[in-house]
Amino acid sequence: MENSNYSYKLKTIAKDLGEYIKVIDDKKSLIKFVLSKAKEKRLTILLINDCYYIKNENPKVVLHLNISDKINSSSFINVKEDEDFSFETNLNPTEISGILNICLLLEESVGDFDILLTNNYMSDYNRDFSILRSVLRSKNIINLNLNESDCIAESFASHTISTAEIPIKRIEINEEEYLQENCIYRIGLGNLIGNDYSNDINNFLKNTIKVLITFIRKIKSKVDLDIINVEGNGKNEKMPSYSFVDLACKKDFENDLLNIFNLFVSEYLSKNLRLEPNLKFDINKIDSLKFYPMTKESYEHISSFVELSLNGTYSVDSNTKTTIASSVLTKARTSSYKLNAVMIFRSLSEDSLKQMLEKTKLAADINGGELKNRLSIPSWQNKNDFLVKVFNDAYDQLFKSKLKIIKTQYSLDCNVIFYKFDVNMISIGVKYKQVDMKTSASDFKDILKTFSLLKDVLFKLDKNME
Repeated sequence: MENSNYSYKLKTIAKDLGEYIKVIDDKKSLIKFVLSKAKEKRLTILLINDCYYIKNENPKVVLHLNISDKINSSSFINVKEDEDFSFETNLNPTEISGILNICLLLEESVGDFDILLTNNYMSDYNRDFSILRSVLRSKNIINLNLNESDCIAESFASHTISTAEIPIKRIEINEEEYLQENCIYRIGLGNLIGNDYSNDINNFLKNTIKVLITFIRKIKSKVDLDIINVEGNGKNEKMPSYSFVDLACKKDFENDLLNIFNLFVSEYLSKNLRLEPNLKFDINKIDSLKFYPMTKESYEHISSFVELSLNGTYSVDSNTKTTIASSVLTKARTSSYKLNAVMIFRSLSEDSLKQMLEKTKLAADINGGELKNRLSIPSWQNKNDFLVKVFNDAYDQLFKSKLKIIKTQYSLDCNVIFYKFDVNMISIGVKYKQVDMKTSASDFKDILKTFSLLKDVLFKLDKNME
């Protein structure tokens, strides 16, 4: 009866949230939906440097959720009322599940936790969160942003953001004459699985920038081309969902370009269809030049750097087979005089991080460029296992099985805030699946499983601290 009651309440909250985001105005956000639920319970809400701290009755932990997704006119959360209730959304399913769990705990009037809501993005990870020390009322932090399920994370990888600049020289041309003699095309690539944040970093996942640069190099070996522009821009540190290259070829060779493109696309799809079923190349004619064409040498340098840059798993634990270190080429864009690239390095090992940075620096050096580290957040390991033991005991009693404890490449959302704090910190998430390239789904039974675990952990912490 109790589970049925929780299911009904969870469904009601999810429907409320789905209706809330349908009507967009400047005053609405996912964070403010949670704040509205806290206000209904007449809880104190503090605004601190764009972070919201909600004070409950007698906190034994601080529940932390980073909400980076912004709602817009295309956002949706649909409740599916089949045999097992679920929701589908084009927003971040981990963040939505975290919102639902917090709101359900508030609905149940559980008073053993405070709430910290943040909205960090890669561009502002260097913000100073030290002021939060004065308001935190517990040293136990439970983050709800883990992109993995049926486990908790108690160790967090270091996070390094680096930028590379590779110089570009361009050919002086008479633009009018050039456009009369040449046709300009944009070749794009999108819908790679590697952009899906529900997947762990793996060796077989591909990056649109790297795949496209290699693809263009093959075409260039058959047709004389000038390279104009390269762009790929990943959102929130993920691999780019779409990348493109602008190029020019003599009008006499236009048919050759189109034929070679179709041939190589067919070959690539036949080899990669199993791993990349939704992959899509496209080619479109464009009318103007964003830049003058690169010199052959400059193209070779940026092509070399992109192909040499690390992407995916770098090292793996030989015992657990889990990723120790990984990297992502998340952005690459040419300007009139250089290629700007952004690299993300995650590592649980100082040696692996050093090796990745050294190899990437070498790739930049040999192509006349420069690699700079813009931000470095160290790895995190709890000083004691008190919080992990409480979760272990609760999970064992509730589900009669052993809880998986992991070291994660993710959950930077909590590490970036708390890495200088004297706290115990774990991260937890909810299972979900990818419906298509834009839509994810999560079953209410999985959200309720996390809810039950959190509720029991709060109860045990309350007993332990009496």
